[in-house]
Amino acid sequence: MIDLSKLATALAEVEPGLWTSTGDPQVSYPVDAHKALAEIEDTSFWFKHRAAVLATVLSRFPPTGRVFDVGGGNGYMVRELRARGVEAILVEPGEDGARAALARGLGPVVNATLTTAGFRSETLEAVALFDVLEHIEDDVGFLEHIAELLQPYGRIYLTVPAHMWLWSGEDVRSGHFRRYTAASLRKVCGLAQFDVEFDSYFFSMLPLPILTIRTIPSMLRLRKAGGVRADEHQRPSGQIGEFIDRALVRELKTLDRRRIRFGSSLIVVARRKGQSEALDSA
Repeated sequence: MIDLSKLATALAEVEPGLWTSTGDPQVSYPVDAHKALAEIEDTSFWFKHRAAVLATVLSRFPPTGRVFDVGGGNGYMVRELRARGVEAILVEPGEDGARAALARGLGPVVNATLTTAGFRSETLEAVALFDVLEHIEDDVGFLEHIAELLQPYGRIYLTVPAHMWLWSGEDVRSGHFRRYTAASLRKVCGLAQFDVEFDSYFFSMLPLPILTIRTIPSMLRLRKAGGVRADEHQRPSGQIGEFIDRALVRELKTLDRRRIRFGSSLIVVARRKGQSEALDSA
């Protein structure tokens, strides 16, 4: 079992497998979201496909060591990473999420932010931010801090929601500050001294449903932003469901070869500037 106190100055193990700090983790995230997601994520086609997309990308751009899943909620992605043979640790500021992950047997779990935990410089082999960066007001500053914590040649793996024209009341309710394009996310990474090794959209079939079900009704004040909706995470039955299944399989096959140019989500793999070239020539 890893001793996290050797990596971070402000962490203590308060009970078996649960590490926490005394700092106040201020985050832009609904307080009830972890419990709501815990009830649906195991049967959600959205969570399942995002994990499959990551697995495909990891096969092309593997981590150099342990992955720290920052803001990873109930530990869904940590569980998926471990199931695929990748060592992963959850760093989750919300107590509900951290304890849900611990109950899933995913210890050690860090119930803190990167800042309140006090991680030391160049101690993290790889960092994952799965739909987290949009919750951070100063996204460049946040990534700059992660760059300081990464070991040489360590990678970051990012997923974010795409396209501001898909903005809706759900983004507001979720605590988002923005949605991204491939160009805007590359710019943010570059300003934070990261080189993007790979980027791609995914969920290429979802922009139209999001636009018609969320964005336009929100603009017309016909839809009120509520909590997590289980029906939006369930695969439709019949021909629509079969169409979605085929589309998702095609995405994975495409990502195994090249990037996808359109979708409601983005995935990025990056390293600190200059380190990709240095590793390739080593």
